[in-house]
Amino acid sequence: MLNEYEAALFDMDGTLIDSKPVIELAWTTVATKYGVNISPYELEQHVHGRSGQYTLSYLFGHFTEIEQKIIKEEVDLIEERSPTALILGVKHTLNYLKKNGIKVGLVTASWPERINFIFDYHNLHDFFSCVINRDDVKNGKPDPEGFQLCSKRLKVPIEKCIIFEDSFSGLEAGLRSGAKCIGINTSQTPESINLIASYDNYSILNTGYLIKSPTR
Repeated sequence: MLNEYEAALFDMDGTLIDSKPVIELAWTTVATKYGVNISPYELEQHVHGRSGQYTLSYLFGHFTEIEQKIIKEEVDLIEERSPTALILGVKHTLNYLKKNGIKVGLVTASWPERINFIFDYHNLHDFFSCVINRDDVKNGKPDPEGFQLCSKRLKVPIEKCIIFEDSFSGLEAGLRSGAKCIGINTSQTPESINLIASYDNYSILNTGYLIKSPTR
């Protein structure tokens, strides 16, 4: 399956690394400090897969700009140096892609310091030919700008890219970019999100599906 494409583009949080608990802890801890309650629905729809600026505006739009800046710094401080585990099968999949000459890119709403911490922690630097972070784009997911920019920098047509994402906004961005998408840990994805496959992790990709066309 993956050898049908020239490039694979990955989100980071929830797709490469199991960071949902860390992200939720960071936002809910700081929100509670400032008297803001975040529901499970809001976490899924307005935190995961969204840019930090979007989430900040959504949850703390009634705070002053100075207060919002302080809040975001507190959230980032919790997230930035928190170790996280890789999603099961990630390294095997990345090794397969590298071995078969498929370019790999990262498109994330995270920031350079945190990306480098995660890459150092899991020894991922050599796998990625292009990294698009939140500072590289004007519009975050669900806008497709990040994926389209990564495709351009890799010099691979977006139609020849396969995207791995976990959040609804990320999947929407991927599909709007013109690429095909595989959902990771997206069992609750609406049928309107047209994925070519959806898996809990990468283990099934490493047991024969790398060279087959799966059914959802």
